[in-house]
This record gives sequence, structure tokens and C-alpha cells, in this order.
Amino acid sequence: MLDTQNNPYIQFLFLLLLIGSTIWLFIQTSQSKKKEAPRKIITVIECSEDGKEKKRDFQEGDYIGKTLGGCGEHGVEVIKAIYTIEEKQQPASKPGITL
Repeated sequence: MLDTQNNPYIQFLFLLLLIGSTIWLFIQTSQSKKKEAPRKIITVIECSEDGKEKKRDFQEGDYIGKTLGGCGEHGVEVIKAIYTIEEKQQPASKPGITL
């Protein structure tokens, strides 16, 4: 039977395993912290009568095919699409002289 407590090879392998798993954990956590640009959810609404589209911010409960109400004389508004866009970030204003 191997004496694992006093065997320097076993201790060295354990140390390598510990260092390797620490490096792997550090790499994984640093990759997951990369921030994505903020996104905005848009709902596209189409009038069934004339085909006109309008866009608005997503509201909870929206889904494709949902009827929202009437439009025109006999048409209904239906949610046609839902998608996201990258929000434009406001550039940081630099202090300066304003005239």
C-alpha cells in the first residue's frame, strides 16, 4: 500500500491539481463577468386592415399573435414580431467651457 502522506510524488501531483483547478476557476469567473451591451425589447404591431406597422416598447404579457384592439374601420391590431436592439449608450459628457 502507498504511503500518500509522506510520498513526495503524490503531494506534488496534488499540488499541481490544486493549482490547475484554481487557474481554471479564475478563468471561468473572469469570462462570465464580461458585460453585454444593454438591450431594449421592441414589439411590432400591425393593423390587419391596411398593414400599417407601429413599434413600441415591450410590455409584460406581449406575445406574437396577440390581438390588441381595433384599427381602421374593421381591422384589428395584432402583435407581429418581438425583437431586441442594442441600446445606444450616452457618451460621457466631458467638462468644458460652454459659451
